[in-house]
Amino acid sequence: MQRLKKILENSFKFGDQFSNMDIAGRTMLNARMLAEDSIRELLLNSADAAIEATPEFQYAPLRDRLIENLSHWEHYHISSNLSSVKIFDEAHAGTASDLTAGQLAGGGSRTAPQKLRLFCWKFGIYIPSREGGTAPFKQFKDYPSYQEVINKRLAAWGDKAPYWYFLEWGNAGGSPAYPSFAGTGFIARVLGQVPGIISNALDDTVAEMQYGLDEAIREFLSNPEQETRAELGYIPVATVAETKYGVSVRTKKSGELYYMLRINGRFARAVSPGEIVPEMGRRFTP
Repeated sequence: MQRLKKILENSFKFGDQFSNMDIAGRTMLNARMLAEDSIRELLLNSADAAIEATPEFQYAPLRDRLIENLSHWEHYHISSNLSSVKIFDEAHAGTASDLTAGQLAGGGSRTAPQKLRLFCWKFGIYIPSREGGTAPFKQFKDYPSYQEVINKRLAAWGDKAPYWYFLEWGNAGGSPAYPSFAGTGFIARVLGQVPGIISNALDDTVAEMQYGLDEAIREFLSNPEQETRAELGYIPVATVAETKYGVSVRTKKSGELYYMLRINGRFARAVSPGEIVPEMGRRFTP
């Protein structure tokens, strides 16, 4: 019944809008939310695995920044009819231009020849800090540490993590950077699984909705007095209902009290103590 509980949670989140949807509409909404949750979890796990497989990025600040960025919901959106999908927003994660800007802010030099920059990075920074080696030339002794360079880059990138670019495609086919590693294709693999995830989410939600409806009908047939409408997700948020509906105490000519349901300030019909009032989403108790 977990996903049926999700339906009720949505009725509290979306109020009357959700409550007034037909069963098909509510099923699609829950399927979309379930699929987005599943895709997000899959991409985060895939990013973690990609980091574990790539030695240069097995560094906690880099891992944490990427996972934090990919956790943002800006990366995930499925349209209400499940036909349009946006998974992974490159602009939000950081573009190739963002990557270059951060690298330069971290001590790179646009004017120095690329071969010299790579030579200094490899022997002056990366090997001494990450591999425990020693710099072969005296001029490398005053170079910043790997940690210092990465901290400057992270500061320049803000909450972006444009190095996803290397994890996805690697650097073996590009410049002769160090160390050399192949891409993991972790984003492409997740994108390839998206259609199946959406289909499974829809199947699961339909099955769960049908199960919930069957259970509610069985319960109602066995005990017609039981309040079953809320289990079907028909009852809107209580605070919303109470502002639209109310009960007034009236007096007959004989002096006998009776109760009248008000809807949007107007009297609708008489109600009795203990009666289930669907508009209010509860049993009426004076």
